[in-house]
Amino acid sequence: MGNIRGKGALVAVGLVGASLLGPVACGSSTPSDESMGGMGGDDTGGGPSDGSGGDEATGGGGPSSGGQGSGAEGGMGGSSDCAIAEGDRGTMPVAESGTRLKVMTLEVEGAPPAFRGFYDTELEVPCDFVEATDGQLRCLPRDPEGYESQPFADAECTRAFAFMPSACLGRFKRLHMQDCSGRYGVRSLEELNETTPRYQSIDGDCTDSGYSVEPADGVLVEGDELDPETFVGGTVTRVPGDCNATVLVLEADDGARAPYGIEQTRDHIQCASLQPDSSRTCYPAFGAFVPPSELFSSPTCEGEALALGYWFQDPTCREPAAIENGAEMLHVGARHEGDVYQSFGEDCSQETNASAFYEIGEVIPAESFPFLDVRPSGTGRLRPYLVYENDRPLIDLNALLSFETFYDTESETECRAVRFDDGVYRCIPSRGGNIPLLGDVFLDDACSDRVSMCTYECDDQILLHEVPPVDCTTEPVWSGVFQHDAVVSSGNAFFSGDGAFCTESSVFPEQNFWSITELDPTDYPVVEASVEE
Repeated sequence: MGNIRGKGALVAVGLVGASLLGPVACGSSTPSDESMGGMGGDDTGGGPSDGSGGDEATGGGGPSSGGQGSGAEGGMGGSSDCAIAEGDRGTMPVAESGTRLKVMTLEVEGAPPAFRGFYDTELEVPCDFVEATDGQLRCLPRDPEGYESQPFADAECTRAFAFMPSACLGRFKRLHMQDCSGRYGVRSLEELNETTPRYQSIDGDCTDSGYSVEPADGVLVEGDELDPETFVGGTVTRVPGDCNATVLVLEADDGARAPYGIEQTRDHIQCASLQPDSSRTCYPAFGAFVPPSELFSSPTCEGEALALGYWFQDPTCREPAAIENGAEMLHVGARHEGDVYQSFGEDCSQETNASAFYEIGEVIPAESFPFLDVRPSGTGRLRPYLVYENDRPLIDLNALLSFETFYDTESETECRAVRFDDGVYRCIPSRGGNIPLLGDVFLDDACSDRVSMCTYECDDQILLHEVPPVDCTTEPVWSGVFQHDAVVSSGNAFFSGDGAFCTESSVFPEQNFWSITELDPTDYPVVEASVEE
């Protein structure tokens, strides 16, 4: 079937890239519920280690302790009191193909294949398990790379134009449901057959813009929303870990299965995301928090203060798994009914930002949260990262991240597997999975002297240059690797759009411009991508 893309996308310089450990679903935070979601949240921790050594059984080098994060993370720690008896502890689950969904992998010497998603053989597209509009986990198709939706093609402002390669005809676009964070619908991409008015949505009103879109090559339109039962469903089950961690496993209706996340065993609280070479205590992925100012039921902020936690998601979609109060984690009580007012010094105003408030329950014992250690494993040059509890491997981090990352023992740095225009995947040095994108920025009015914009950790930064989409892929394709050389002290910025124009701009200060040196992509190690038959 050829090479199929990984699960993530790269980010531009200066932008923060989300690195979720799994699809965020909308529903109960308990895996026994079919609407259970994967590991969520974005929580950085740790940086490159010197862990190039070690053995295959324990996963090699890397930090065995430490970690970064909030005060709440630092306040919780592991314990000898285990929620899982020694005889009940399981082994690390691996991904398996089903009758329709086939496992996509990345392979390096000296390590088991790294899971990077499923390929739907019926729809002929990679897919990920997220919550569909029917509230069930389903393997929904990934969006085409470079998807650009424009103003709408209908008077209800529900179906957008899509300016994409014609090869994307018949592919799919996920629709984020506004009434429930993390829930998605899917539309197919169809041909635009006739001149169609272009509508625009302004402050919730859908109006005719006065312009039309003509049928042309590369102009598609979103079709009707598809029945969610079009896509393979699945449920989440549990596999015991080592002591206080349980591994969540996605069981698809066609027999496929894959690692899906980690939770604290005692209370079934999902752990938030981890990063390569990070070590820290499990931190709730979906938590409310106690506000710094007092809350009252009185519009004058008088009387006894309320002990409540804030929650910013729609409670009909998902309720919090815990309430954070400084270094403590608390159980979630009943949802508070009625208006809530917040005191700011002498001011008292109704609190309208939160979606819901919950009563604060008892403290969750800190020792019930597992300490998780992420470090490289394997014997070859490139080593995937595994998540450990007490030296027992729980899960391959690549099964959970929105990108595929390895530790390069030769360069002693983290790297990310990306696809180049020769069809080969290579592992390029990254920081937290992010590799900046080299844009079309120049110092001359002919747009020939290309530079990079950077304001943070710019020295020796590696960048990638993307090939404009021609075929309909679900991953970016890169044509070159570049590296920051030196700060450019003078000059104005010019911007080019696919070579069609070159225009001056003074939006960015001059000190953000760096000269660049082109590197040879073939100098980086190769990663083999495949799909099981």
